[in-house]
Amino acid sequence: LADSFHYTSDRKAYMQRLLLASWSMTLISAVLQVMLPNKTVVLINNAFSTFFLTGLYVVFWDRLVMGIQEKNARKIVSTALFWLVPALSSLPALLIVQFVGHLPLPIIRAALILSMLIPNLLLVEGGALMVFLGLAFYILRKQRLAQIGVLLAFSAIIFKVGSGMQWLMGLAAIPMILYNGERGKGFKWFFYIFYPVHIFVLYVTATVLAK
Repeated sequence: LADSFHYTSDRKAYMQRLLLASWSMTLISAVLQVMLPNKTVVLINNAFSTFFLTGLYVVFWDRLVMGIQEKNARKIVSTALFWLVPALSSLPALLIVQFVGHLPLPIIRAALILSMLIPNLLLVEGGALMVFLGLAFYILRKQRLAQIGVLLAFSAIIFKVGSGMQWLMGLAAIPMILYNGERGKGFKWFFYIFYPVHIFVLYVTATVLAK
């Protein structure tokens, strides 16, 4: 996303695509789990929401930098307030947690789905850490070694806290070193389709095999 934002000719359209993709994946995941329930697997994968929030913070960052360059105090303050929006949008999910033991499961599930339709730092895949990693990649876009240093630092933190296999993302340093910084061949629609399809196929396969 850090490089996509650099190369895209229409950031607004790009953000709209990410938001629509995020909504679609949330709704399809909900329907799939109702039609094909699996008590051992919860389908909450949605990297599109992570990309969307990262994009928001990239926009906020650019606006903040512009405000500082222009010495525009109003723009700086308003942008600082914008940074709080993705965090505040987590409030509906926090309220749901408070009532988990007091409401019927269907209502809790429906409320959770609705809250996931609003990309927020609490429910975003990978957590806030992944969003700010993306922002760091954007800020350091022209400094590849610095990007890799941030990646390895984040991986070390994740390994230290024992958050599953996610620390292996440090291996992404290898393709990052090999990346020449140029735009690819433009297979964007392939990835919009491949990502959700492969998640759904894995879920269906796991559910069928479990039976």
